[in-house]
Amino acid sequence: MASGVHSEDFELSMKDGLDRSDALQSHSGEDGGLTSATPGRKFFRLVAVSFGLLCILLAALIVSLRLAFSTEASYEKLAEERDELKRINFDIEVSFKNLTEERDELRRINSDTEANYKNLTEERKELKRKLNTLYSQHISLTEERDELKKINSDIEASFKNLTEERDKLKNINFDTEANYKNLTEERKELKRKLNTLYSQHISLTEERDELKRRLKILGWVYFSGSVYYISSTERTWQESRNDCLQKGADLMIINNQGEQNFTRQFKKYMWIGLTDSEREGTWKWVDGTPLTTSFWGSGEPNGNTGENCGETKYPDMKNNWNDEGCSSTHYWICEKKVSP
Repeated sequence: MASGVHSEDFELSMKDGLDRSDALQSHSGEDGGLTSATPGRKFFRLVAVSFGLLCILLAALIVSLRLAFSTEASYEKLAEERDELKRINFDIEVSFKNLTEERDELRRINSDTEANYKNLTEERKELKRKLNTLYSQHISLTEERDELKKINSDIEASFKNLTEERDKLKNINFDTEANYKNLTEERKELKRKLNTLYSQHISLTEERDELKRRLKILGWVYFSGSVYYISSTERTWQESRNDCLQKGADLMIINNQGEQNFTRQFKKYMWIGLTDSEREGTWKWVDGTPLTTSFWGSGEPNGNTGENCGETKYPDMKNNWNDEGCSSTHYWICEKKVSP
């Protein structure tokens, strides 16, 4: 812009000079003595015009150079922005690839989880069906047993009456063949009935043993109106309880010496349904009932807040309960009531 201003000033100066030369020449012509100066005046005007054009070209060159420098700076800035956008685009592509892989992994895990859940649900249904069948059979056996007990009680009462009558007959010395024959036949009948009861008892015992065998095949053991599952692997206390709940049971509750002796036969350290995790020192069973009858080992419980779950520990000891950290892994025993 400054070069353009300087060029315009120069052209104005040159124009003034030319006008003055023309005026001088006109004046000289009037005087009649200076007409021979015309070629020199033309040359001077040609030089002035050429010089003006050079100045204009120089100004245009300066403007072009400034525009070139400005365009180069803009190009460098655009190149930097392009490189930054390429870097951002690469980061986005890497992130997208990672997210896609994570999504595929989550889908695979979700598929495996759904398959495991379906299998567990089917196993639970099958176990419930078998347990219901066993429960029905148990009810039938119990009813038959009670009926047999009643019959046996009646037979015993009749036998007692017959014995008393026989003794009375002996006391009055009423020793006739007819009465003796009757008593003999009645005795034979009683023996026959007793033999029948004995056969039924054997049959019931065999059926009971068969039921116990089938339960054992399924991993369950029958004892005193309940069935028990003894694990073959080790887990934490909560994981063990979750397994029992999935089987329609819960960790075992021990209320008497008989149940305590029952657990000792398995010769394992086993989680039971006892904890004081809600309030330190206040031990409760998993059904919410407070602990009343206990079989703690010597010096137990002694773990304070670090050991809040109960287990059976030394099977050879009558009192073998121990408090243990709930995150430790042990075998466990589940209990499910089946009594009517």
